[in-house]
Amino acid sequence: MEGKIYKLIIIIVSVLCQIFAQNDTTAPELTYFSFTPHAVDVTLGPDTVSITLGGMDDLSGLYYGKVTTRSELGLTVFYRSRYVNFEYGSLSDTLSDIIIVDQYVNAGDWTIDKIALYDTSSNFRSYYSSELESMGFPTTLTVNSITDTRAPELTYFSFTPSSVDVTSSPDTISFTISGIDDRIGLWFGRVSFSSPSDSGYVDNLFWFDYKSLSDTLTNIIIIDQNAEVGDWTINNIKIADWNYNLRRYEFSELESMGFPTTFTVGNNLSTTNKKTNIDIFELYQNYPNPFNPITNIQFDIPESAEISLKIFNISGQLVYTPIEKKQYEAGTYNFSLDLGHLTNGVYIYSLENNDLVVTKKMVLLK
Repeated sequence: MEGKIYKLIIIIVSVLCQIFAQNDTTAPELTYFSFTPHAVDVTLGPDTVSITLGGMDDLSGLYYGKVTTRSELGLTVFYRSRYVNFEYGSLSDTLSDIIIVDQYVNAGDWTIDKIALYDTSSNFRSYYSSELESMGFPTTLTVNSITDTRAPELTYFSFTPSSVDVTSSPDTISFTISGIDDRIGLWFGRVSFSSPSDSGYVDNLFWFDYKSLSDTLTNIIIIDQNAEVGDWTINNIKIADWNYNLRRYEFSELESMGFPTTFTVGNNLSTTNKKTNIDIFELYQNYPNPFNPITNIQFDIPESAEISLKIFNISGQLVYTPIEKKQYEAGTYNFSLDLGHLTNGVYIYSLENNDLVVTKKMVLLK
């Protein structure tokens, strides 16, 4: 009898939590913030700062907090963010975490630029430095360091294939880029290329392994079906480290380094990357997963169909639509998506045509 009552209580609580979450439009509140020490010396190596964060939420419960610090070097502004996860769904919680201060970050006063709190219903509130000061919370961390001002280097670049056929459907090109950095570590690479008439420009963004001193990675870009036909040109490649020291390699320098600088978009070109015996409408697991913030989604279409690709948060709210009712011929398609505008969490991606809907889960982890 007691077991049945216990199960009934659990069911009632679960239903009430769902009702509260659906009706929750109130953002959580910051109740406490501190950090120690207020000054660090990283001339000989990294150091850590301990932070304590408290919050409360009245309905659906806390999810996570985000602490963002800001520093300035000349006209350049640097930001660092740290995510801390509350006890999921708790109405109040206080927790401690650490922020790692790297050896070669720029010296001087770093400011707590913003603290944002999120609940499980995606409500959030941001507290900026002026409000944090008025609440009596500390906002300045002094860093003594050897500032890194040296830009990273590009060590390798290639792409394949060198020609694509978009006569009946979009096609893909795989870009590979390598870089090295001798101090704080790599951040991102950006490949910029233009259409034959210079009327269209595309940037392909690569996120290196977090603060790696050397890394090689591959990204897939989509050449749309209505893309301009002819020779597309790699205009430049930029590569940056975590202090936003940036090196730009122009077209002529890329050629002198022996890297390819032109690919062809055309009609009736031979291609070998299409499946020819597709039997079912299929959506594959994204890769990588978890991801930050770029991931690839592949799907098969057995016959010509009008397709939509949609992304929902865990509450079922539509947050992004990469493809909206677009006609595709039978084939295999691979899309590279940059979802950096979304917050950490579990998402559901859905592939739809007029008759079928297939879904899978993916995790964004910044």
